[in-house]
Amino acid sequence: MASRKPPFLLATLLSCLLCGNALAFGPYQAYMEATSHDPAYLKARADHAVIQENVSISRASLLPSITAESRNTPRNAQSITVRSPSEEYLTFKRRYSSHSASVTLQQPLFDLRRWNQLKQSKAEAEASRYNLMEASQNLMIRVFEAYIETLYAKDQYQIARSQHDAYAEELKRNQSAYRIGDATRTDVAETQAQLAASEVALEDTNDAMLVAMQNLSQITGTRISDIGTIASIKPGYIDHLPQLKAQDIGHWKTLALNNNRRLLQARKSVAEARIARTKAKSEYAPTVSLVAEHTRNTPRTDETLDHRYRTSSIGVAVSIPLYSGGSTNATVRQVNHEIESRMRNAEAITHDIMTNLEQKHRLLTSGLLRITARQRAVKAAQTALTGNRVAVIVGDRVNIDILDATQRLYSARSALNRAVYDNLKAIVYLKYYAGILAPSDIEDIDKLFEG
Repeated sequence: MASRKPPFLLATLLSCLLCGNALAFGPYQAYMEATSHDPAYLKARADHAVIQENVSISRASLLPSITAESRNTPRNAQSITVRSPSEEYLTFKRRYSSHSASVTLQQPLFDLRRWNQLKQSKAEAEASRYNLMEASQNLMIRVFEAYIETLYAKDQYQIARSQHDAYAEELKRNQSAYRIGDATRTDVAETQAQLAASEVALEDTNDAMLVAMQNLSQITGTRISDIGTIASIKPGYIDHLPQLKAQDIGHWKTLALNNNRRLLQARKSVAEARIARTKAKSEYAPTVSLVAEHTRNTPRTDETLDHRYRTSSIGVAVSIPLYSGGSTNATVRQVNHEIESRMRNAEAITHDIMTNLEQKHRLLTSGLLRITARQRAVKAAQTALTGNRVAVIVGDRVNIDILDATQRLYSARSALNRAVYDNLKAIVYLKYYAGILAPSDIEDIDKLFEG
């Protein structure tokens, strides 16, 4: 059976040739592109801007307010009934115009509800700041995850292609050997079966690669039409790895408790709810305001045609809530339940962070050993494959041994790639859960890649 290149493979190779001059971009560039396109991150930025304005709105409620009013009434009707000395009632009707203008100033002097609203707005703004920082770090994680998975899919495709080509070459050798009597029909059939299976695997890995590219394109807002634009990890990866200080898990947990933005936001939300409770209770308190008013009134009647009336007043207004139908009590109870809910949420977030931190720490601390072991496995599998080919020639091994050895070699290569990527992800995730992941970290990791 002659080896047949799948159509998609030819298309991919042609695409690579046509786009061979395209510049590869790494994780940092992918992240920078995502900051301008990712909807979730852009929404977090917009939400933060909205909440920040609430502080100004709440502060404005504590400042003086000045209102001016002008009223012009060209048609006024007045009816006056008087009792005459003769015990008769006389009614006089007249029509006139009038104009009035007033300026009123109000300054809250004592208003606990407004003061607590300002405190709550500030707490909300702080929580929103943590949320925005968390959104930024989360974007780094999502971009890096998508990038690594795209790179892994690319490697899996290349491994599958190499395996396919190896089986095709093995089939040619078996067919030639069969023609001269050095191989059996079974040898040819076994190799044909493996070649067919490798074609299916090649199709599957190509589909997976296309899906990964699509996911990366979606999050970055950049169309990735050629896998060749994805930068690969440099040879000698281990030698270029950034050295993380303080590998002790206790150190990382302390960092997380003090810096994890998701956790800080959850804690701030609890504080925000407690302020909301204080604000709700302040509905019981009276309010005191300074009120100053100046009014000018110009009635235009026969008696007051040339009269002008000016009135100025200044005083203190006191408002005392007496009964609100039980709404204040209900609001306080509601906020108490909200505080309990947010406290439990903060506890759940803490547990989730610590669990993930421990997992990534274990993965990182054992990562280099795992990579080294996988490298030895690849070397051993390559040696075994070479040995099996020699053994088949002298008759100590059969064809199926070569096929099995080939499968083990490419499985070992796939496992090595997975170990490398998992180790790299562990570095990023460890810093993420510790709350110290920054764009500079992605930029440093970017140096591990080459176009």
